[in-house]
This record gives sequence, C-alpha cells and structure tokens, in this order.
Amino acid sequence: MSSNFIMRRLDIICLGFQIRVENGDVLVWNDNWSKEGHLCWLVDYVHFHDSYLQIKDVLVNEIW
Repeated sequence: MSSNFIMRRLDIICLGFQIRVENGDVLVWNDNWSKEGHLCWLVDYVHFHDSYLQIKDVLVNEIW
C-alpha cells in the first residue's frame, strides 16, 4: 500500500482511532496531540509561562 493511498484516505483511517496520551508528558500548547492540531495555532497568544505546560499538569481525576 503506497503512502499516497494512505494520505488520500486519512480521513477514513482516522475515524477508527482515538487520541491517547499515556503518561501526560505531552506539551498542551506545543505538541500535536489533539484532533485540532497544535493548540497554540488556534489561539492568538500563549503566555511563555504556559509554553511548557504538560497534560499531566492540567489533569484532575484523569479529566482536563
């Protein structure tokens, strides 16, 4: 199966997948972990203090 076929059918392939963040060592704003892409691209401003904020830093009872 060629990579071109996979890229053309990515929309269908992604329907069967879920986002899963194992240990939370993923940067909230700067890593591409969500279905929306890098979250920093979706907002006007991210304070430098929050640049290294990780998923595990904002989880409460496994909900963020």
